[in-house]
Amino acid sequence: MLKSFPALVALVLVASLGVPRTAEAGKLMLITHGDQIRELTPTPGAPDLVKVDGLKIGYVNSYGGLFWIDFWTWGGQYCVYAAENQRECQVIPPGVAATMLGVPEDQLPTPFFYRFPLGLVILAGLGLAFGVAAAFGTYSEWSERKLARRLITQPLYEKVMTLPPGERAAYLAAEGVPEKEAEANLLALTNTFEPKKPDETPPELPPTPPTPPAAA
Repeated sequence: MLKSFPALVALVLVASLGVPRTAEAGKLMLITHGDQIRELTPTPGAPDLVKVDGLKIGYVNSYGGLFWIDFWTWGGQYCVYAAENQRECQVIPPGVAATMLGVPEDQLPTPFFYRFPLGLVILAGLGLAFGVAAAFGTYSEWSERKLARRLITQPLYEKVMTLPPGERAAYLAAEGVPEKEAEANLLALTNTFEPKKPDETPPELPPTPPTPPAAA
């Protein structure tokens, strides 16, 4: 149980507190769940009420997740608890929490990872990364095709594409095109106008008839 409060805090809490809540840590398992407390820091001008008897003010909520990574949080409430024992806390109304933190009630802080659980933040980040990668790939493909369509209208590259693939780079080098530029241009032209076809399985040949034995 929590230790005794100063008289002023005790009077307020007796009138307004709900039943105590116990913060239980999730066990070592694939799916973790339980209650957790996040400490809140009072403003410099806040009363020193929570410093008495080692009490702290926090935000207690339930959570569910995988390997201690929260994917969902709910039931958040303000509370006070003993610094040496977070397993027992006392829920307090928002008005009392605002007084202890030294902020207006409409400016009470809510922990970031309560509003945005870490698991959802990770998933959102991965989704954004995949989206950016997909968009970049689409843009690169569009840019390559645009380059190829512009090059194929030039007599030099129109001639190059009529040559065997093994002779194209040498031809461009002989025409004074820098090596890296020639490689990039040939790659764009090849990918656009000569896409690779899937390997075709050669037809099966009929079995060779057995050779008849030689006449005696």
